[in-house]
Amino acid sequence: MFVVSIQRGARPVGADRSRRLASNEWLRLTNARSSPAASLAPAPRVCSIAWALGVNTVQSMGDLERVKALVARELALVADPARREALRAILVEPRLEEQEWDYGAPGERYPYWVVAEAPARGTVLGYCEQGFGPEFPWGFLFTDDPDFTSLGMDSQWNWYLEEAFVRSGLWSGQTSVDEPWKLPPAERFGAAGSRPDA
Repeated sequence: MFVVSIQRGARPVGADRSRRLASNEWLRLTNARSSPAASLAPAPRVCSIAWALGVNTVQSMGDLERVKALVARELALVADPARREALRAILVEPRLEEQEWDYGAPGERYPYWVVAEAPARGTVLGYCEQGFGPEFPWGFLFTDDPDFTSLGMDSQWNWYLEEAFVRSGLWSGQTSVDEPWKLPPAERFGAAGSRPDA
């Protein structure tokens, strides 16, 4: 008899990428023993379907708090009060997910944090330190796309959360040619390019 088990949080973030499973290996069928010796046998190997689908990754409270602080800092950079409130309205408790990285080895996946979502528009805003990050850590992904299995294209990743919000189409208000989010961090915040604390 074969058993398929689901284990939540089976793969920690930052796990050695050289040991990542190939895409066709994510579902492991294990042979459940029915003999009396079965109680002495090792527990069946378990796979995480949630991990394989990119919807569940182990996160630490420190990481969660750090991402919340990053979101608060980015929100404080939004000068337009109407835009800031529109962005605030779609913010969610950050959650860690994983998607494929189309620009690397086949099956390569990166964790990213969903920080805002607009389900009616099929769009999420995310933060990712790998892939296009750290230079462009804020992105928008279209969840209503049947091919939503990857972190998307480079044009979907931005310097700032506000930029991702506007460029995703979730902001329907006015924009101007001299928006601060159009400047790279080094120009906007000085040579170091570090953002001010929120």
